[in-house]
Amino acid sequence: MELKIGEKIAKYRKQKGYTQEQLGELVGVSGQAVSKWENGGVPDTYLLPTISKVLGVSIDALFGVEKKISDYSQDEILDDLFMFCLQKTHCKDNGIDYFKF
Repeated sequence: MELKIGEKIAKYRKQKGYTQEQLGELVGVSGQAVSKWENGGVPDTYLLPTISKVLGVSIDALFGVEKKISDYSQDEILDDLFMFCLQKTHCKDNGIDYFKF
């Protein structure tokens, strides 16, 4: 059974160790609003970016549609890997190329 958005918010809130009141303060709403979401209500859409940022998850994760590795194309994975490598220090020692992390 897929969790509803309120159940996802509750799950991620508890993982962060926040009370409903604390999450409400961080998002800019009351603790009662958070309670309402977690009991079947739905947050206003303009709050979703803030909620996801505070909870450290994507908006997709709040809706239960996180991407899995199989959802990415090979080109997307290679592009991400290439960009990751560009951010690291390139070294050469005894003719061997490597990245320093």
